[in-house]
Amino acid sequence: MVGGGETRRKVTIREVARAAGVAVSTASVAFNRPESVRPATRARVLEAARALGYQPDAVARRLASRRSRTVAAVVPGLANPFYATIVEEIQVAAHSAGLDLILYDSRGRPDLEAVHIDSLVRNRVEGVVFAGEHTGQGGPHDRRIRELAAGGMAVVLVERALSDCTVPCIYADKEEGARKAVSHLLGLGHRRIAMVAGRLDIGGSHYRLKGYRAALEAAGVDFSPDLVADGFFTPLGGYLATRDLLSRCPEFTAVFVANDLMAIGVLKALAEAGRQVPRDTSVVGFDNIPESRFLTPGLSTVELPMAAIGRLAGKVLLQLLAGQEVRPAAMVMPVELVLRDSTAPAPGSA
Repeated sequence: MVGGGETRRKVTIREVARAAGVAVSTASVAFNRPESVRPATRARVLEAARALGYQPDAVARRLASRRSRTVAAVVPGLANPFYATIVEEIQVAAHSAGLDLILYDSRGRPDLEAVHIDSLVRNRVEGVVFAGEHTGQGGPHDRRIRELAAGGMAVVLVERALSDCTVPCIYADKEEGARKAVSHLLGLGHRRIAMVAGRLDIGGSHYRLKGYRAALEAAGVDFSPDLVADGFFTPLGGYLATRDLLSRCPEFTAVFVANDLMAIGVLKALAEAGRQVPRDTSVVGFDNIPESRFLTPGLSTVELPMAAIGRLAGKVLLQLLAGQEVRPAAMVMPVELVLRDSTAPAPGSA
């Protein structure tokens, strides 16, 4: 009998097997692969386990079943609130299903992502969400991602895609978002509109640039590559890109920025140049991160439904793990323009 301050001794699988009158291996199979033993035998094993108070070891059961009950998320940078929010939602979905989540941050480096893919295989991860910027033309690890999916791993892509979209791909309509942002500036009378892109060589900025150009073309405004500079998706990058634009094309009266983090740097560079926002220069960002409303002035921006994207990614991942077919393969999320205080009519247009 266990006393008030004593700890109950852990019952072993060997004791359960002895009580049920079966071999230890048979008792183990009854818990881990119940379909492999006769119903009457399994019933005896379960009755013995209940009588003795036996609790199967979770780790042992995973090893025996060769199921890790683990999923993963691979993102290019947790410092970006966009990816942090997506990971939070995936984690909620994973934990609701009793799954553990491994998080990998590739820091935007293909070589580091390759190391993470090796780790996915080594840890027998059952499902993975890859997030990151894309061009729609694929990336350096497309072949390996296809191999993971072909090998039975559940694979979901967020803000990136395989060239043939053979696995579920979830992304926001960045081209439409850029078109809305630039159309708003054009409607305020701006004609010299600069763009601080993220990284035009890797993708999401490619779609934003298409929307930027489409809006200009629809308004009969010529596109000038001199008004476009990369800001590498960081506040420092936005700051340096704006200083570069000010030195070579100071006549611009508005800036469309490919994400809100860069917009922080854009606002600082404009302030240092003596330009008041929005009186002298209007600014529109992209993402609508929580901090954007607390900037001075409050940042007008395109809202990407970050939480909704993350929830959908988690839902689709669980559907794949359950063996369900997911259609359509490409899921495009709508975006909206959020107006605050950083935009105003172009100087002299009123």
